[in-house]
Amino acid sequence: MFFSRLHTNDIITMTCSNGEKLDFRIVASVELMFGTYVIAQPLKLLAGMKPGEALVYRKTFKFKGAGYKIVLDDKTIDKVFAKYHKMLDRGY
Repeated sequence: MFFSRLHTNDIITMTCSNGEKLDFRIVASVELMFGTYVIAQPLKLLAGMKPGEALVYRKTFKFKGAGYKIVLDDKTIDKVFAKYHKMLDRGY
């Protein structure tokens, strides 16, 4: 998945490994000391997700530009959301 600059409330389409295309709304871009992350909320709920839940993607660098890969590590996800909540508290 490759994206140009992402902004809050942008709608992006991602292609899953099975070829299914899904639309996501960008909630926020979060910078941590060890990477850049995007919090993205599917426009159509995915199996097992509740309304309001979102997924976290990590920015990766490839030959043709930046891409994003889903984050599955709970510790990293917790750090991303903790930073996001601090951003909100500061008026992000």
